[in-house]
Amino acid sequence: MILSAIRLYLGLLGFFIVLNSPTVIAAPGNLSDSPLFTTNSTPPAVFFEVDDSGSMDWEIMTKKYWHACAYRNGTDGCGWFVVNGLYRGRTDTTFQFFEYLFDNADDAYSNSCENERRTLELCNAASQGYDWRVKSSSVNVLYYNPSTSYLPWQKGDGTTMAPAAFTAARSDPQTGASGFTETRDLAGFVYSDWTDTHGFSNQARPQSGTINKSVGANGVVDWWDEHLRFTVNAASIIVEKITYTGAGITETVASTTTLTGAGAHAELGGKTIAEVQQNIANWYQYSRRRSFVTKAAISKVITDN
Repeated sequence: MILSAIRLYLGLLGFFIVLNSPTVIAAPGNLSDSPLFTTNSTPPAVFFEVDDSGSMDWEIMTKKYWHACAYRNGTDGCGWFVVNGLYRGRTDTTFQFFEYLFDNADDAYSNSCENERRTLELCNAASQGYDWRVKSSSVNVLYYNPSTSYLPWQKGDGTTMAPAAFTAARSDPQTGASGFTETRDLAGFVYSDWTDTHGFSNQARPQSGTINKSVGANGVVDWWDEHLRFTVNAASIIVEKITYTGAGITETVASTTTLTGAGAHAELGGKTIAEVQQNIANWYQYSRRRSFVTKAAISKVITDN
């Protein structure tokens, strides 16, 4: 009984206070027309999570492609590669995975042509020329792409690092890094520009043994597709048109053009030889490794924002 009376008294007291409170009858004020979170001027926090494992040091990263042995001899064991490396072994059907194109002292792993960690530059000429696609961005997406303009890294103060030198490109552009003083003359640099000219018919895979090479694009970077091979020298660039004859396994140089002089060339997309050399040097020094591409992207995001 007493407890009920107390509850009734408190309820009436609260009702009386509400009726006499000036805040209840006050005007509501101006209401926002936009969600409150859109008017918050606090800068957003940005968090970067970067892979720093050993594979970030590698210079090769491939998209799907059929191994060259599928075109050369039709071996059933030759399948798709989607992983980090590429290429061949001692025979067409013994696969090896290459992580590096260039042999530099600052590579994260010790290199050879045959052991666990492999560098293409340490192999003989036959191995280096076994598959042209290793030196084409159409398959090796980290490789030099003539359609891309490669720039030095941006620094924290908004300025950029120095352009690379074609005759003395650094293995690592960072001052104090182990590869900063290791330079390379890039004369003789080779890259290939792919054209989707052929495919394979009647089966789900290329097989030179059944001669199923077909004419026309198929959306696949085939080993027997035509391509232009550019060899960039100190004062000239040699352009070779490469085709494949017979069952698609015989490489033929259909034409050769030597570009010289200081003017622009249509074969180079309207660029001069010096401009191509500069672009290649910047790629080598600032975009050659997986980690280099990541650092360039992060520095640009930070600088631009």
